Amino acid sequence: GILGGDGVMSKRDAGQEQTREQWAERIHRSDLSVVIVPLLEVSRGLGFFASQALLLTQPVLEGLVKRESINRYVALFEDPAALESLIQRVERKAKGDG
Repeated sequence: GILGGDGVMSKRDAGQEQTREQWAERIHRSDLSVVIVPLLEVSRGLGFFASQALLLTQPVLEGLVKRESINRYVALFEDPAALESLIQRVERKAKGDG
């Protein structure tokens, strides 16, 4: 879960929450929610493979994308709960609740 054993969110978890919120906002602003949400839904089942593909292509991608960003995407795809959280955030924003 997001909260540690003492009920406090770690810096890492807080950073991941902020990252998901930023991604959801970008998706919402780009008006791509209708396309992105189904892709994210499919990614749930293929998340591990997507994360491994990112890791394999990391040397090529590093010329275009920061390593930190690649690592964030890998972490997202490897964690079904994080992916679900992103999907819910995007859907809330699309409905005007977020």
